[in-house]
Amino acid sequence: MLSRWTISVYFFFLLGCGNSDGDRVISSGPVAVTVTSTTEYEEDRRTVTLPTVDAAANSSLTDGKNGSPSDPCLSSEVGHGYTNGEISSGGNTYAFELYRPFTHDKEAVPLVTNWHGLGSNGPQQMAFSGYAELAEEEGFVVVAPTGIVGSNTFDQTNWAIKKFAGRDDVQMAADLIDLVATMVCIDLDRVYATGMSNGGYFSSLLACRLNERIAAIFSVAAVMFPDDCQASRAMGVGAIHGTDDVVVPFGGGGVSVLGQDPLFELVMPEQMKKFADEFECQFTREKPVGRETRLTVYSSCKDGVEVRFWAVEGGGHTWPGSPFAKAVEDRLGYSTDDFDATREGYQFMSWYSLSR
Repeated sequence: MLSRWTISVYFFFLLGCGNSDGDRVISSGPVAVTVTSTTEYEEDRRTVTLPTVDAAANSSLTDGKNGSPSDPCLSSEVGHGYTNGEISSGGNTYAFELYRPFTHDKEAVPLVTNWHGLGSNGPQQMAFSGYAELAEEEGFVVVAPTGIVGSNTFDQTNWAIKKFAGRDDVQMAADLIDLVATMVCIDLDRVYATGMSNGGYFSSLLACRLNERIAAIFSVAAVMFPDDCQASRAMGVGAIHGTDDVVVPFGGGGVSVLGQDPLFELVMPEQMKKFADEFECQFTREKPVGRETRLTVYSSCKDGVEVRFWAVEGGGHTWPGSPFAKAVEDRLGYSTDDFDATREGYQFMSWYSLSR
């Protein structure tokens, strides 16, 4: 049986990306950049002192039309490589790790927001998914946030996909996009969301509640269609899930190795079908992808989008394509080689922009 504590401790031990004793904050206020030690997963880490900015409160960053930054290249950029920082939103402080590829100069590039799973954190999610390596190859920026800094309760360290008093992580996601736009030149028409488990749930929540800011999402090992979803536009929604996932059950049932929760009653294919219905998709087709994975494509949807769901036969609670997923198969289940959730997930999202 996997406990929440086991998952948290094991991920921390395996990935080794927590802050070292030598970390120090070198700027104060809502945005603080920390100097962190280099790990085997991080070949280069540059640190700069950022201006003190509260993205939610600084109205000069946004235009009056839709609340998005009026110029995505307003300020001096952070250095190439990794930068750690913090953001204040709604009275809470969140950490994040940002990666700017060394190939990036001044052009506006896509942004991927990468949301961690239960008991994990941003640096671990960055390492586990390998998104920084793909960002370097493809030329986009990726940011991996962490739950509330300094919190001592388990719920606060993860993403609020249910309502919590005094906490609005959807607003924080919007504030984070605004803040990153002041740090590095990004294309605000090409902002994407992906995540694992709790972060997968949260990514799909953003498809309903922040889809005026996010062009497409790709969820790994958890997806949900909120009952109160009021998407203002159709968007690309992709997800992958293992049929033998014991943490987030593929077929629902309400019971997980983590215990009982209404979220575990959700049937993953049905959640994707709800997105397809919401976006008025007209056709459905299925096809195999490799030996173990089948793809369901909902097409001819409103605004020309597609909804795509990959089901891994016998797959566990994993991020397919991650080398670390193979290392934890004895604990989290089988990880297929048919699919790379980072590379192919980004490829799917990159088809879309807010102007498309």
